[in-house]
Amino acid sequence: MRRKAVLNTFLYPFVALSILAASSAVGQAFSPGESLIVIPTAAYKTDARLTIGYGQLPNEVSSPYQGFDPAGARDEAYVITLQFIPRVSLHYRQSFKRADFEQYTGDRVLGAQVTLLKDQGRWPGLAVGIRDARGTRKHHTTYAVATKSLDVGPLHPSITVGYSKRFLDASFLELEDGLFYGLSVSAWDRVELMAEFDTRFTYAGARVWPVRWIWVTGFVAEWSHPGFAFGISRVLRGSKDHTASR
Repeated sequence: MRRKAVLNTFLYPFVALSILAASSAVGQAFSPGESLIVIPTAAYKTDARLTIGYGQLPNEVSSPYQGFDPAGARDEAYVITLQFIPRVSLHYRQSFKRADFEQYTGDRVLGAQVTLLKDQGRWPGLAVGIRDARGTRKHHTTYAVATKSLDVGPLHPSITVGYSKRFLDASFLELEDGLFYGLSVSAWDRVELMAEFDTRFTYAGARVWPVRWIWVTGFVAEWSHPGFAFGISRVLRGSKDHTASR
């Protein structure tokens, strides 16, 4: 009964909003477990996990900055995602706008995500989150997101559907009000194929783990603007699943 009450409280309104809404977004999280390529997910996470990464996003799909030639500029992002409290993960990102090896502007992004339901059995994972909660809020968004995965032999397909809504004033919205969604298929916990729509742009890409705790992501936005990310992702000591490789 308690699970049913939680479902009625959170999942049904979320699904209704998702069906009724559609708009636009720009994202750049680059953190496995917190995002596919750029959109957030509600994928299952262990209770103690650290991800550190670096990525570049084409200027054509990144936050705007006056005076840049879109073909000659990129957003660079340094990210840290840490989960040391069960069901709560913290996300820090330092981003820079660069062109011709010169740094022109930077922005710090701090966010958090809370897991309301874990992806298990018949129930999808459900999470709510906020990015860029203070400062210029140049990459701001608040969102609710659901993710459901399956096990088909060595393959693990999953679907993510989310809805973002602005609640704070911001100079730019990373996820504008609207629907975002994505699909992924991972195999043997070493390769993952991904496709997503952040309500403004489409992305497709792949993530590989050459070593079980090192990952590399390559992607293309709108089928013509490439980007990449790489980093480490480790389960920490003290986790209930501390023997896991990632």
